[in-house]
Amino acid sequence: MKKMILIGLGLLMGSMVFGQVTITHWNFNSGNTGTALSQWPSPISASSGTGTLTHDLGPTDAFAGSTLNAVGADASGSSFCPVDMANNDKSFILNVSTVGYVDIIVTYATRGTASGFSTHTIDYSTDGTNFTNFSTLTGRNVTTFSIQSVDLSAISEVENNANFKLRITLSGATTSTGNNRFDNIKVNGVLPINDGDGTASITNNSGGLLQGKDIFTENSSTSAEITLVGTSTGTLTTASVSVPASWGTISVANVALSGTGLSVADFEVIDNVIFIYAAALTNVSTGVVSLSNLTTPHPTSASDNGNYTFTVQTAKSGGTLTPIASSPKAYVIIPISSIRDETTGVANDLNSYVAVRGTVSVPSGWLSTTNTETYIQDETGGVNIFKIGLTKMKADTSYIVKGQVIQFSGLTEVSPASGSDIIEVGASTPVVESIQTASLLNSNGPTFEGSLVGIKNVTLVSGTWPLIATDASLSFQDEFSTPFTVYVDGNGDIDGTSEPVWPKDLRGVWVEKSAGLGLLLRSLSDIYEANTLPVELSSFTVSASGKNALLKWETTTETNNAGFEVLRNGQSVGFVSGKGTTTEKQVYTFTDKNVSGKISYQLKQVDTDGKVSFSQILSFVGIPSSFEVAGNYPNPFNPTTIIKFTLPEVSTVVVKVHNIIGQEIATLVNGKLDAGIKEIRFDAKGLSSGIYFYSVSANGKTFTKSMTLMK
Repeated sequence: MKKMILIGLGLLMGSMVFGQVTITHWNFNSGNTGTALSQWPSPISASSGTGTLTHDLGPTDAFAGSTLNAVGADASGSSFCPVDMANNDKSFILNVSTVGYVDIIVTYATRGTASGFSTHTIDYSTDGTNFTNFSTLTGRNVTTFSIQSVDLSAISEVENNANFKLRITLSGATTSTGNNRFDNIKVNGVLPINDGDGTASITNNSGGLLQGKDIFTENSSTSAEITLVGTSTGTLTTASVSVPASWGTISVANVALSGTGLSVADFEVIDNVIFIYAAALTNVSTGVVSLSNLTTPHPTSASDNGNYTFTVQTAKSGGTLTPIASSPKAYVIIPISSIRDETTGVANDLNSYVAVRGTVSVPSGWLSTTNTETYIQDETGGVNIFKIGLTKMKADTSYIVKGQVIQFSGLTEVSPASGSDIIEVGASTPVVESIQTASLLNSNGPTFEGSLVGIKNVTLVSGTWPLIATDASLSFQDEFSTPFTVYVDGNGDIDGTSEPVWPKDLRGVWVEKSAGLGLLLRSLSDIYEANTLPVELSSFTVSASGKNALLKWETTTETNNAGFEVLRNGQSVGFVSGKGTTTEKQVYTFTDKNVSGKISYQLKQVDTDGKVSFSQILSFVGIPSSFEVAGNYPNPFNPTTIIKFTLPEVSTVVVKVHNIIGQEIATLVNGKLDAGIKEIRFDAKGLSSGIYFYSVSANGKTFTKSMTLMK
């Protein structure tokens, strides 16, 4: 059976608690309406779990109770009701062992009369004798039942504690009939991470090139499978899969269950979370959650590394939902330029795994005969691919690579775990160098790192042309007398050859080594006669002009230049004709109208014979065209995350965070903000693990999304 629940946020928040289990519970349903204090002897044993409630209250009564905060199918029954001013400054004391639990929260249902106990003073003890004040709850004499929460999750001393006590002291009653009713007192905690543990993996099941991989093509319609595997002991009866909001909205129609562990399971979908019931998952009886009609994100900024966690939580029989040891990640292909800071050259998301796609400009075997030490390049930049003991990447061939981001002597590299993380796409158009000046390369080195570039009319200044099987670091200068470094690798075909007669044009990969940034020559074919390489770009800028972006660039010389294709976020938005062949300085401009959001611009220079080369990439932020709210990043998070949204104009904005039972946790923004892309930081330190909701309101419109805190 399949179910889909379409409910408002308020109903959802009031209907379930996620991530915690009841340690101890008092429901008081054994009392009868009357005035005998003997109905509530001290101590009172817990209705479920272990522990006692002691008190020095009297007189007391038993009135009708509540189902609020009840455990399971508890009837409303009766409630424990202290009566009379004589109970001012008298107390309940809960005696509960929290051994095996963390993130302790005490909740209870209460209501009162206008002359009742308006104040509840909360104290806790970690040694069973001495008490520390925690908080004071005022205005507790409302005439309908409500839930009061005492959140001790930030106090580590009350966790795993056999002597934990909580004292609730009453005051504020003003008449002999003043009273408060108390019902369904509950002590909650989070079980250890291995209770309800299991494993999960994600694969792309859309067919074609990436079938069976955890790598996904960006900005495409796709499907995925989450495989759930239980442990060797116990049976996993419940599970949930949280799908990142950036992958689209999930409904029952998008979900299918299969496998022996899920053969009789039921499920429902609430706010992109798939809740699975009546499962029977073990390490033998596994299950598959199939997701269809997903839309993968299109990562464009350095803050998005293309890693998306599909949070999976499971529960053993009799347990509660807790995060598994390692939720599965989907890796969406990202632009190569986003893995490196274009100003400092420092790798973004160092040591994390990313997926990139590009054409090989330096194949296996040129720089090393025993290892994968190659370079690939997409339309945004280039990067080194390095793996010890693996040689398999061919020249002029496109590959998708998943690997760990590392840095060696300043050079950013992507290191795949195995050969299966290098996926051959097929033959591709050869990478063509972009012609640059030494000055531009030196001042914008990280932008060009890993990319194939050319420098015209260069001369050797110092250094000895390498002998055979010898590495070399040589000092050169270009036609403007700007110095730069040239590297020759002793594994190539350049070392041991006769030194050329200078000047020459050079082509190679711009790299960083221990001696600094420089041009790595690949082979003898990278050495040309002087002034035979095509267009020399001396500057490229972008600036705002109202709602437009104004691009401007200059060339020093041009050879057979048909023109420049202007790329916005990798897509062509216009073409500017070139000057053919000229040695005079040329200035070009292009206006991109009515742009919004974060944009990258690049020039694709086209020769008259069809050869192309690319400029550096420039970032630009335009005014957003609409009010939109993105999913928070990262998600899940611990303990901070970023809430991102766009404003098309100056707006009054309210950003709030609620827990799953509807209580407001924080107001992050309440006031006017300028137009633009906004990023608001939320720090959940002190909160317990689970699902929370954030709402962003502006221009009469509100977006509400969920996020998962995983400690």
